[in-house]
Amino acid sequence: MARRDEGFTLIELLVVILIIGILAAIALPNLTSQQKKATGADAKQTAAIALRAMEVYATDNNGSYAGATTASLVVAQPALKQVNTESRLLVSGTSSSNPEATSFVVGVRAKGANGAWFAFYRDGTGVQRLCSPGGASGCSAAIPGVSFPGYGSVGSW
Repeated sequence: MARRDEGFTLIELLVVILIIGILAAIALPNLTSQQKKATGADAKQTAAIALRAMEVYATDNNGSYAGATTASLVVAQPALKQVNTESRLLVSGTSSSNPEATSFVVGVRAKGANGAWFAFYRDGTGVQRLCSPGGASGCSAAIPGVSFPGYGSVGSW
């Protein structure tokens, strides 16, 4: 009776490894892109929660946004506690330098070292959704000539 060698040849193993390598090269860039989109979506949702917390703050203070801080937003909306602890929550423009107390910027930075800010900017004309820097973490390319206090290029989302 003839002896049969069992197992895979070296060529078969190399072909399988090559196919796995090609699939990994295709999948990994898509995975990192999806992670950036997810952190951007989380920041956008949290910024919307912060906007609602600002409105609650104003309701409790006779329609005035003056004096609002990150701590006061956490009191109004406990869901913001984690982003405030991580220093990713922004409240700006609510000081005494805003005598009408009708404008503010409230935003949340996406997680990660280079996370974009997703913010709501309110002035006498209404509420605008803005983000900075343009082109990062789901923030569109920068809108020429549009900025808000403390930020450079601003996009939309």
